[in-house]
Amino acid sequence: MKKVAKPNRASEKLQLSKIKLDSLLKVTIGINENLSTNELLSLFLSILYNDLRIGKICLFVKREQWELKLNQGVSESTLKIDWEKVEEEIQGIHVVSSSDLEFLHPFDVIIPIRHKSKPLAYLLLGDFDGEKLEVSPIIKHLHYIQTLSNIIVVAFENKRLYQNSIKNAAFQKELDVARDMQRLLIPNNLPSNKYYQFNSLYLPFEEVGGDYFDVIQLEEDRIAFCIADVSGKGVSAALLMANFQANLRALVNVAGSLEELIVKLNQKVIESGGREKFITFFIGIYNPKTRTLNTVNAGHNPPLLFQNNEVVELKKGCTILGMFDELPEILVEQYQLKINAKILCYTDGITEITNDKNEEFGIEPLRNVLVENKVKNISDELKKSADLFRGNRQLPDDITLLAAIFQ
Repeated sequence: MKKVAKPNRASEKLQLSKIKLDSLLKVTIGINENLSTNELLSLFLSILYNDLRIGKICLFVKREQWELKLNQGVSESTLKIDWEKVEEEIQGIHVVSSSDLEFLHPFDVIIPIRHKSKPLAYLLLGDFDGEKLEVSPIIKHLHYIQTLSNIIVVAFENKRLYQNSIKNAAFQKELDVARDMQRLLIPNNLPSNKYYQFNSLYLPFEEVGGDYFDVIQLEEDRIAFCIADVSGKGVSAALLMANFQANLRALVNVAGSLEELIVKLNQKVIESGGREKFITFFIGIYNPKTRTLNTVNAGHNPPLLFQNNEVVELKKGCTILGMFDELPEILVEQYQLKINAKILCYTDGITEITNDKNEEFGIEPLRNVLVENKVKNISDELKKSADLFRGNRQLPDDITLLAAIFQ
């Protein structure tokens, strides 16, 4: 009687070890050659499905929420997983039993891939349906699968972190450009002569703010001064403000009147902002020969004028710029300034500062500081007062102040 050859267990083990080593080598080479995530996933699936003969394979990776990155042998409609429960209950390798939640039943084993206490991914595995095996290949190769899974998931995480670092570097470069651009917008040297003196403070809330002020010398010793606040922050706000400043400086000397200037600026803001960005704006033009000040307030916080022992709010003007194709109404106010009349322009970043009782700083401290201080001290005194008021509270917004005295 002819003997049946017994399987050579040693040979089988040797062959399987070679497959595992070759697989690890492929994965390592793939990572070193910077294969895409999809290419690494295909390689991972081939190893589990073709080489190790695992029938059901699902890999979930955590981003902002859990994402299914790999699926073999399971209908997606059945994968209604309660991730809160999984994260809470499955801390290590878990063999699924009949007492487990229903959504785990298509699988036999769950392998968490963690970094310290943070779960990065879960690999859910199940044997082929109806296949009778002495030992499940999942159990047989469990430690190898765990090692391979960790290598693959860490490679994904490194790719993600690297891509994020590139994006962050690009974004930081944009911020640097915008910040440099904004520094060019803010005047360093304010005019000071026998007719007027100016003083300012500019504190951006973020690296790039949405506030702007300017002082522009005009013909016949006249001077224009303004303050503005664009909706939004960051690079887009800085670009809009840069465009606004360029248009203002180009138009202020050629416009026939303040009304004409405001109409043209409104159109420029609409063209630049596409009705998605708006600008609150105040402008005053002072003529030292006649001591007249003409102003328009386009929806900005009313500047404060102090003379004759009283403080007046400069409110009249029009609606904010960039909202309507045609401004419904433009009102120009004219004031006859007394000797040593003072003006304080500001943005809402200072009035909206809150203390630990959620009380707002408000406008009254600005009135007091304007009345009681020389123009050269107004910005410093207001900053001290605001810092004392807010204590440890963070600043809510950009802070911009522009003060002037007309001698």
